[in-house]
Amino acid sequence: MPYILSIKSQIIKDPDVALVKFLSKESDIYSVRATDLPKLIENEKTGDYTIYNLGATPSTLFLFFNQNPKAPIEKYKLKWFQNTKFRQAISYAIDREGIKNIVYNGLATPIYTAITPAHQRLYDENYYPKYPYDLKKAKEILMSIGFKEGKDGFLYDKEGHKLSFTLITNAGNKEREAIGNIVKEDLRKIGIEVNFQGLDFNNLVSKLMSTYDFEAVIIGLTGSMDPYFGQNVWLSSGHMHMWYPKQPKPATDWEAEIDKLFNLAAVELDQNKRDELYKKAFRIIGEQQPMIFIVAPEEMIAVRNRLKN
Repeated sequence: MPYILSIKSQIIKDPDVALVKFLSKESDIYSVRATDLPKLIENEKTGDYTIYNLGATPSTLFLFFNQNPKAPIEKYKLKWFQNTKFRQAISYAIDREGIKNIVYNGLATPIYTAITPAHQRLYDENYYPKYPYDLKKAKEILMSIGFKEGKDGFLYDKEGHKLSFTLITNAGNKEREAIGNIVKEDLRKIGIEVNFQGLDFNNLVSKLMSTYDFEAVIIGLTGSMDPYFGQNVWLSSGHMHMWYPKQPKPATDWEAEIDKLFNLAAVELDQNKRDELYKKAFRIIGEQQPMIFIVAPEEMIAVRNRLKN
């Protein structure tokens, strides 16, 4: 009978173990990481599987700073993180094209806001602000908001505090670990000290959603094809409003404007008008850079050839 009679779904925490199981034919479907490609391509014929590129998805990868005034971090660092120009400077210092090529083997799209090529109605390369890789410009912006270069080559704020912060991500995620190291090295070139650490995922989630005990994070979201389903991230009251969740009222005018645009879009029945409201909201996010978007990876999957349709 040409039907699948049963499906066994294995929960494997370690992606490397999942890859080994697929290559040893213990599993039939594998969600491919860009770093797996050389090994998978090498064994494609003998392993009797095919690698499919499903193209762009709404998934995004980004870096963000803690702007929560209730967070247990130094107040002078909170002042840095809440400064739009500071965040824009960091955005200019991120080599998105390099990350695309080095970490994702070219299978990703550099992005500057939450919109990816998968959002066909909203994606417009000429509409949203861009922050092309420019270390000189990044440093100039930092100097313009009061940072000065010390004798040791690092930048210091007006009060003499060294421009240094801890950047975390989930340990074991090869792409995020590689990106963290690239960001760390590039920021060092303009006088910023980054302490990059990998944490176990549960600890990371606890810091993001409960204790707020973090300074900067590299993480990703799967996203959704319609922005309405991301309201928990974009509305200032949302508990997934990464940089400052569950605000009793919008902390900034631009967050209040995003709230307004999302609430209007939620009840707008004209699709074109609705799209314009969302585009305006994501342009504000692109201007303010509360989340410094890096890339939108393409989705790939390897499937044993005996599976059809």
